[in-house]
Amino acid sequence: MRILAILLLSLLSSPLFADDVRHWLDRMSVAMQTYNYEGVFVYQHGSELELMRIVHGHDGEHERERLFSLNGEAREVIRDSHSVTCIWPNSQSVTVSKSHPRSPFLSTVPNAMGRLDHLYAVQVKEDERVLGRAARLIRIQPKDAFRYGYRLWLDKKNDLLLRSDLLDTEGNIIEVVMFTELTLLDKVPKGRFVSISGGKGFTWHHGKESKAPLKSSSPWLIKVVPEGFVLTSQTEKTMNSNSTPVFHTVYSDGLASVSVFIEKLTPEKERFQGASKMGAVTVYGRMMGEHQITVVGEVPLQTVKLIAQSIESVNPTASKEAS
Repeated sequence: MRILAILLLSLLSSPLFADDVRHWLDRMSVAMQTYNYEGVFVYQHGSELELMRIVHGHDGEHERERLFSLNGEAREVIRDSHSVTCIWPNSQSVTVSKSHPRSPFLSTVPNAMGRLDHLYAVQVKEDERVLGRAARLIRIQPKDAFRYGYRLWLDKKNDLLLRSDLLDTEGNIIEVVMFTELTLLDKVPKGRFVSISGGKGFTWHHGKESKAPLKSSSPWLIKVVPEGFVLTSQTEKTMNSNSTPVFHTVYSDGLASVSVFIEKLTPEKERFQGASKMGAVTVYGRMMGEHQITVVGEVPLQTVKLIAQSIESVNPTASKEAS
């Protein structure tokens, strides 16, 4: 894989100005959200390979999307502008949430390529092909070891994202999402966004998460974050009336993002310390007194570990490490 990455880099053209790349990424984002299409894509992460069908529609005002698995455990995900519904036929359960999960195709694009110039190198190759379509390959390569790289193949005719690769610091592929079938549609009937199983007789779980900005200064001090990552959100989240508030902070460099969760643990809650990885997602946990600190992101391990180990409590008595 390292040789492949080197060969690809040798074929890429000279780096383009950030404004040019930003233009293409903006067009990609709009296309993925507003076009009507149906297709099948593969999602490869680690040793896992998932096959999914997607139906996506936009009626001029509202976006709708339905995904269902074609291999492995049966499941469906139905998303609109208000909620996300996940259906699990095998366990006959349904979960409904107001929060939107990560799009199966890369939906996070840089907010300001100019600000990213010192963090990422961007290169483009015009004469690529994916799914028999002429495509433009955009490679976004990090300049340090604290973030991952990306390869994005955009359809040259309509700007749809045909394939995305997430690359580690050595240029090896961590995650691939790629269409194997794709058809553009004039419109999508609303019935296409209705579940096959319908969820009748299933157990329904409705999320009751509440989230509010901190009313006072943060009780926690995050002393170190890698260059380029800035604070974008800081809230307290309560999952239900019986749970303790969770301090939630998000840092982003404009492309990659990292979440920090800190909560006071009750005796029945499981402790987590050390590192864990699932596909592109890296997690690092540590205990600080009675509090669990968990840092999560689609970034290298050293990034989440650096942030987690730099956290201190504003209250010195709470910063003593649990034995």
